[in-house]
Amino acid sequence: MQKIVELFHDIDCTLSPMISFYSALSDQKFLKVLHYFSEETGYGNEYYTCTFSGDLEPWEEGYVENGIEFLDGTGDTDKSVIVDYETFLTYLHKICHVYMEDHAHDKEKVMALLHKIKQNHSNED
Repeated sequence: MQKIVELFHDIDCTLSPMISFYSALSDQKFLKVLHYFSEETGYGNEYYTCTFSGDLEPWEEGYVENGIEFLDGTGDTDKSVIVDYETFLTYLHKICHVYMEDHAHDKEKVMALLHKIKQNHSNED
C-alpha cells in the first residue's frame, strides 16, 4: 500500500496518523481490515491502530465518543487524529481504488465491503 503515501503527499499533516495506518497495511491484510471496518470494528498492530467509537467502553483508555481514531505509535510520542465518518469514508474510498488498481480480481469483494461500510454510516443518521 505504498502508493498511499504518493496519493496523499500534499494533505493536511494532521491526518498523517490515518495515512500512516493505511500505508503500513500489507496488501494481504487490506481485505481483512475492510471486513473489520464493515463490522464497525477497528484494527491495529503494535505501531498503528484504528479505533471505532464502539470498540471501547467509556471507562476504557483510548475511548472515542464519536468518530474514528487513528494512532501512529512509531515515534517518541504517539500521534493521533480523530476523523468523522464522512472524512473516514472519503479517504477509504480513495484507498480502495488504489488497492483495486493492483488487485482487480478483488474488485467485487472490495466494492461489497465498501458498500456495507457506507450503509453502516447511513443507518446511524
